[in-house]
Amino acid sequence: MFKILSHIIQHRGIRGLYRGFAVNANKDFMSCGTYFLIYNNLKEFGITHEINSLAYSMFIGGASSN
Repeated sequence: MFKILSHIIQHRGIRGLYRGFAVNANKDFMSCGTYFLIYNNLKEFGITHEINSLAYSMFIGGASSN
């Protein structure tokens, strides 16, 4: 691991360690943002309509029902 890190730093500098960071951050932001937006909306819907079942909780992706 240290050999790989030192090779990257020698050939590309410190900035080489962060190559691809923006692309991966954007990808993760889009996928996780969409997931949590949908999850929170469905969770609030369940709370508002007093849906308190394990099946609903599993449907929205939660670990436990509220």
